[in-house]
Amino acid sequence: EIAAELAALVAAAEALPLGQPVRSGVQQVWVLGASLGGPEAVREFLAAVPPATPALFVLAQHMGADFLDLMVQQLARATTLPVRTVSDGDIARHGEVIVVPLVERMLIDGNGLVQLTAASDSSPYNPSIDRVMRDVADRFGPAAGAIIFSGMAHDAIDGAVYMRERGGTI
Repeated sequence: EIAAELAALVAAAEALPLGQPVRSGVQQVWVLGASLGGPEAVREFLAAVPPATPALFVLAQHMGADFLDLMVQQLARATTLPVRTVSDGDIARHGEVIVVPLVERMLIDGNGLVQLTAASDSSPYNPSIDRVMRDVADRFGPAAGAIIFSGMAHDAIDGAVYMRERGGTI
């Protein structure tokens, strides 16, 4: 199943031109959503993604704050893509994986500029996969996609419907 998802992702990504991330901005964003049961599947998937894939990967992973740095380190060892957490004002680029903060809302504009703000909604899951999918769909529309590896309760269902309504790929 992961191989089929990867093949579809690579086919979609190959249709996009490779650009200069800072100058031409971010044109394709894939949300990777996972609950506590998803880290191994995410690791396997990212290990198979080619390093020149012209897309930004945004990982919304439910976890405790104590495990964030460890997860970033483990993912970085499993993939050739750079994996990192972000701060307000950072620039996100194609060909990397950024991890959504647990308690802040993360917005990315077309230039890759990351804005972190206080989370305004009250989701029982941090980060909220639904919120991340909505934010990415609002900004990137048909250039947005999501792969949901696992979810907690209903988190990711509303976001998937919302993203699909805006032309994104689920």
